[in-house]
Parts: sequence; structure tokens; C-alpha cells
Amino acid sequence: MTIKELRQYVVDETNDFYFDYNGENCGVEQTVKDSYPTYIMWYGDKDKEFHDFNTVVSDKFFDGKSIADLIDTLEIRFV
Repeated sequence: MTIKELRQYVVDETNDFYFDYNGENCGVEQTVKDSYPTYIMWYGDKDKEFHDFNTVVSDKFFDGKSIADLIDTLEIRFV
């Protein structure tokens, strides 16, 4: 999967997604706050909030790696 494809599933089709990394449950869920899309990303018991998809996939949240860095190794599940 590419970042472009992930963006289509998440932004255009409003899907949440989940994956495992280093034995931890991870994911990104969308919500709307004050009429703006908000993305909640978590890794185990850590979480972070974003307002832009590009920031979600480029943030080095996963032990110094981003979703963009890991995309080729992740088994993403969409909801």
C-alpha cells in the first residue's frame, strides 16, 4: 500500500485503521471537533491528536519512525 492509497481510504472514504507494531496495538481514528477533522493516533498506551493527515503519516511517533517509514511493513486493517 502507498501513502496515496492510505490517504484515499482514510481521508476520502473516512475509514479508521489499525495495525500492530513491535507487539503493540496501534491505530488512527477520525472524529470531528469544532467542524474540523481530527485524527487520534495511538501506539500501545500512548496517543496523540492531529488535525492534518500528512502530519499523521509523517510524525515519528513509533519509536522514531513514522507510518510513512513503516507503510511497506504494516498489515493495515480498515474499519
